[in-house]
Parts: sequence; structure tokens; C-alpha cells
Amino acid sequence: MNVTTPVNITGTLTANVTVTDNGKPVNGNVIFKVDNETFNVTIVDGKAQLNYTLPSDIQAGEHNITAELENPMYNANNVTGNFTVLKINIANTTIEETIKTLENYTLNTIIKDANGNQLVGVNQIAVKMNGKTFMHGTITDGVLNITFPTDSMEAKVYNLTIIIGENNIYKTGQITGKLTIQRRDVTVKVEVNNPYTLSDLLANVTVTENGILMKDGAVIFKINGLTLKDENGNEIMANVINGHASLNYTLSYKYSAYPSTSTGMNNFTAVYINNYYNANSDTVDFKITPTTIPDMKFDNINILTGENTTINITVRDINNKTIVANKKIAVKINGKTIIHDNITDGKIYLNIPTDQLAKGQYNLLIIIGTNSIYSNASYTMIIDIQKRNASIETQAFTNGKTLSLVTKVTSNESFIDENVVIYKLNGVTLKDEDGNIIKVNVKNGLASLDYELPGITTAINYNLTSVYVNNFYYNRCEEVETISIPKIAIPSISLNDSIISKGQNLSISTTLKDAYNDTLKGLSNIDIKINGNNVMKTSIMNGKLNITIPTDKLKAGNYEIIIIIKEGSKYFGTVDLMNLKVAT
Repeated sequence: MNVTTPVNITGTLTANVTVTDNGKPVNGNVIFKVDNETFNVTIVDGKAQLNYTLPSDIQAGEHNITAELENPMYNANNVTGNFTVLKINIANTTIEETIKTLENYTLNTIIKDANGNQLVGVNQIAVKMNGKTFMHGTITDGVLNITFPTDSMEAKVYNLTIIIGENNIYKTGQITGKLTIQRRDVTVKVEVNNPYTLSDLLANVTVTENGILMKDGAVIFKINGLTLKDENGNEIMANVINGHASLNYTLSYKYSAYPSTSTGMNNFTAVYINNYYNANSDTVDFKITPTTIPDMKFDNINILTGENTTINITVRDINNKTIVANKKIAVKINGKTIIHDNITDGKIYLNIPTDQLAKGQYNLLIIIGTNSIYSNASYTMIIDIQKRNASIETQAFTNGKTLSLVTKVTSNESFIDENVVIYKLNGVTLKDEDGNIIKVNVKNGLASLDYELPGITTAINYNLTSVYVNNFYYNRCEEVETISIPKIAIPSISLNDSIISKGQNLSISTTLKDAYNDTLKGLSNIDIKINGNNVMKTSIMNGKLNITIPTDKLKAGNYEIIIIIKEGSKYFGTVDLMNLKVAT
């Protein structure tokens, strides 16, 4: 007997038997027995063939088959054979699936054997995800329908393995594949205001998925690509509630009104954060306007000549907040720029060189320049410069001939070391012999003058006026005091005795000098007496005594000539005697 072996468990068994008698075909039937089943096959031309479809419950392994002749003319003559039943391979299948987060994944497929036939019967299965057993179960007739609870799993790629257990029909099989869970997408819409620098930036964010407001998640924020952080360095995050999130963020001085972006504007980005969603975002441009610094007009600054002006101002913005960061300023006096400077955090402290300015009012302008945070501004004020007051004190000494003056000039008890002092007697300014006003320089607070009194000066009380002349720095000041100028003595002339002839007049010619041996100045009145009798009265100028005494009528004899220089307004009087002899 010839039997096809091995045979798959779901295949068909073919058994062929040849029946002959001395080489001649025998007719009749052949009874085939396979396991416990019997099949009657008619012999045709000495041959019988059994085509046996294996039953579904047949066991894999060795099986016997017998064939015996059924013919009343012959013995049965049994022949025996065997065949091997093999388990069927399950086709290995690979799957590739992609789903979104928050979804369960259902695997629905038909498992087939290696021949492409759908499995039959019941198979045990084990399901693994990333190497970890996920579930055990059974499938019937190759129908695999599994729902994976992936709705809470994070977005990434998972390896799937489904092991189909071996049974009496099939060998162990396996399905492998990858399940890719992708984040979902939302639509983010952000709106922001256009704030001033250092003010509050307000942002409102709406987050939807397919038009439905999101119930959870959070939003982080960026300005010009940099994530906003709190003072501790943590990202600022706003929770999404009913599809909305908001931000109230106070801009620091780092955020410029003139950013170096391609649009020249700042940009604001809202980024949605959720483990199950992509970081979808929305970016909008917004404008930051420089904060205004109001122009200010300050009260007058009153100083004295020779002083610098100190300015100490805190610059505040329109919200009365002290400005921050660095800022350039320029300072002008009467339109002329005198200082360029930088200030930090709103502190203007300047020492303005006004010590060389004369008395007057000056317009001071401080220009606060524009920067990326603040607009420009102008601070104006008037510097009112007044001359300093000086004090003057004069001590006068005189002997009638010379007036010695020492004047102390001070300001706030400090000696002045500049300018001049002039003097007046009874309102008449003292001048030199050339007619120029005498100006005495002040050095180390003192001015001194030795002045020779002119002959016209009367020995009386005078008002002495000392004047510190007004100049660049100091006001004019003066002191008036009364001084007494004493009369000067005139010493005796000491005339020599004379002898003249009878009938002659006596001529006297001399120069009168005072006690300081200086020639008399001014007018002097003179009386002449002979033997006590007045004979003439005359006047001389500037000490020039040139007189002729009328002696031509005198008789011969001895006479006493008395010359009386009378006391005047400048000199004391004096009497001079001489003896005159008139010869015969």
C-alpha cells in the first residue's frame, strides 16, 4: 500500500492499493480503515485509491491505515501502512498602527495559517506591550479582536507582541508590530495689549480642539523667543480653565520699545502644555511704547557769584516711579551745552560750573535723552546769581600832612583777595597828582594807602568814605567815618637882623616851611608890626614870602620888626622877630 505522508493536519490523505492474482487485476472492493473510520472503495483494474480528508479533531502524530480485499473468491489479505499528521504553521504577521493620545486602540484582524487559511478552533493567546504581558485570552477561528486601554498612555512608540499558543492543530504563532501613539493638536489663539515699558502686559489665550474648549492643560509664555520666568527662575505657567488662560506680567527694563527683531516689534508666544498634546502655539506682534517722563519746571535756584550750582534730582516717570537703567543727559545754560553725562536709576547729581558766571539770571535746561525704555524729557529752571556782600572797615591815622589808611575787606568773615578800594573825603574822591583816581588793590583782605594831604585841605572834621568798588563777584560796599585832620605847626623863620639906610624899605624873601620841613601850601595871611605898630597886612601863596616892608619913613635908630603868620585852616600861626637898624 502506498500512502502520502506526512500530511498536514487539515490536509487530505491519499492511499493507493494494487490488487492482482498472479499479475492479473482482481475485482471487488477494498476496505480501508483509518483510525476508527472505515471506507469501502471499489477496485478498478486492480487498483483502489482512498482520498481521505482528515477530520478536524485528528491528532497530530503517527496514524495507521489498513486495507483488506473484499471478494468472496479471495482471502482478505490485509495490508497495513501508516502516515504522519503534522501541525500547521501560523503565518507570522506584522502590524503598524498609529493612533492619537486619549484613544483606546482596537486590534481587529483574522489570523491565518501559513497556507493562507483562516485558523479554526480555539487558540490561547498572550499579549505583550514593550515586553510586558498585557493580557491572556483565547480566540476562536482566528478572529482577533482586542481593545487596548491606551487612552491614558503617553505619546510614544510601543512594541506589540501577540503570541498564539500551540494546540492540536497549529504550532505556536506570533504577531508583532508597533503602535505609535501621537500627541493630539489644539488651536491656540492669543491676544495681547500694547503696553508701555515697565507696565503690565496683558495676554488672553483661548485653546480649542476641533472647536471645543479645552478643559485642562497649561500655557507658558515667551517674549521674543525667551520663556518668561518668575523671580525664582521658574517658568511662568497659567492653567487652562474652560479653554482660557490669562497672564498679567509686569515688564522689566529688559524689554525694549525698539527690539532688534526683523519686524522692529516685540513678539509674544503662548505655548500649550499637556502631556497628551503637541506644544501648539500662537505668536503675535505687539508694540511697547516708551514710558513718558513728564517735562518739569523747577523753582529758581538762588546762588552767589563764585559758586557752582549743585543739582540733585530724582527723575520719575509719568507714574511717579523712579526711572531705572542708564540714561544720557545733556545740560545747557542759555542754550550752550556745558555737560554730557550718563545717569543711573534716575539719579541726577551734578556740580554745574557756574562759578565764573556774572550776576544775572540764567536758563538751565537738562535734556533727558530717549532710550529703549523712556521718552525724552526736559527739566528747566532758572539760576539766579546774585553778587556777594562784602564788609569794609577802615582805620585812619593822620598828622595833618599825611593820611594813612588801612582797610580790611571781608565776606562772611573770610578775607577777600581781589579788586580795589577807593576813598573820599567829604564826597571828593582822592586822586593822585596826575588827576587819576587812587585805586588801592586788596590783598589778603587788606588795602593800605599813605596819602599826602593837599594844601587846600582844611584842618577840620571830615567824612572819610571807604568804597569797595563793585566788581564781578561782590556788591559795592562802603563805610563812612568822621576823621579829624589836625593843623600843622609852622616853626620860626629865624630871620637875621638887618641894617638899612634911612629912607630905604626893608625887603624880605624866604620860603616858609612847616614842622615837617615842607613848604607851606595854600594861602597864608601875614601881619607886619614895627615896634608893635601894625604897618601892613598881606597874603602869600604856597609859602613864598616876598614882601617889602615900608621902612623908608623911619628915622635912624633901632627897631623891632614882628612878622605874624596868622593861623589858618591848615596851619597854626607863628610869630617871627628881627631887629632892624636904620642908619643915618
